[in-house]
Amino acid sequence: MALKKVELLPSFNGIPAATVGGTATLDVPRGPRYHSITLNVKDSANADIGTIVNEIRVNVNGKEQRVCSAAQLNELNAQNNQPAYNLLSGTTRYVAATSGGAVTTAASILAEARSIVTPAVASYSMYKDASNVTHITLFFNEKWRPGKAGELFAWPTGNVSSFQLEVDIKTTAGTVTMSAEAEMDNAIVTLQGQQAQGSMPMGNIVKWYRTQMEVTGTTKNWTTFPYKKGVLLSVHFFDQYVTNCQLKADSYVWRDVSQDLNLFRLAQNNMTGAASRFDLHLDYDDILEGGGLKLDGIQDLRFNLTLSDGTARNVPVLVQVYGEPD
Repeated sequence: MALKKVELLPSFNGIPAATVGGTATLDVPRGPRYHSITLNVKDSANADIGTIVNEIRVNVNGKEQRVCSAAQLNELNAQNNQPAYNLLSGTTRYVAATSGGAVTTAASILAEARSIVTPAVASYSMYKDASNVTHITLFFNEKWRPGKAGELFAWPTGNVSSFQLEVDIKTTAGTVTMSAEAEMDNAIVTLQGQQAQGSMPMGNIVKWYRTQMEVTGTTKNWTTFPYKKGVLLSVHFFDQYVTNCQLKADSYVWRDVSQDLNLFRLAQNNMTGAASRFDLHLDYDDILEGGGLKLDGIQDLRFNLTLSDGTARNVPVLVQVYGEPD
């Protein structure tokens, strides 16, 4: 495996003025293989990133390959158990992973007596540092997969004409400062273990699409799924009222699971679900051969959902597909 380096990327272009809103762009250098990119975001009001950033997009050759909000990125990172250390723990030595309350166990009291200061472990993937800069990471290498399988998903850029980040800044933001750093390598390792420098071409990647599903009752038969190519890895319904989901492809049922059982199955596969959304996974963190549903050639793909609330609304849906760049 090639040695990775961490490097500050070039500056963002067009960061909007305070309270104006707009899109900041970053032209990522081409050539290296990118394992992850971390955004570092702050505004003059020291606001939460949700007040500053609306949407994040990753483009290759001018086409959108990933799109999500900061909150959605945070949630999906947390699902794959990518926690962050809360550096603002202050005088609180021990904090519960899912709340701000102190843990008064014998172990924590003993540690306090020994003056051992341990940062609180947060149950999410982004955090503010002591300077009120929020850090959040776009993972390309899927490091949570077993063994070294995740490294196979890093994004080489040797054959692309452009690689760009776009970050939409909200009108609610103050004066924004923003930077990004990447974990990358630029080496091909031979069978003899020798490192040879060279740019690798981009092959298949994990793409994130986002769409909306209209709901008008307590059942929804979603038959207009807009993605027809590649390997379907997962579908995430960002709605707390989905209680059951059935997935059928050309009349064959691949999933028919309640939210309770789905959360249990995610936990069995070392993933962290949430009651605020329904995460339908076809690939449980393993290597992709046989790990997803091949969309090519399916004539009738449908999601039959049951919901506990029939209020008319649009449900945000984020879809993960493995395939060639669009």
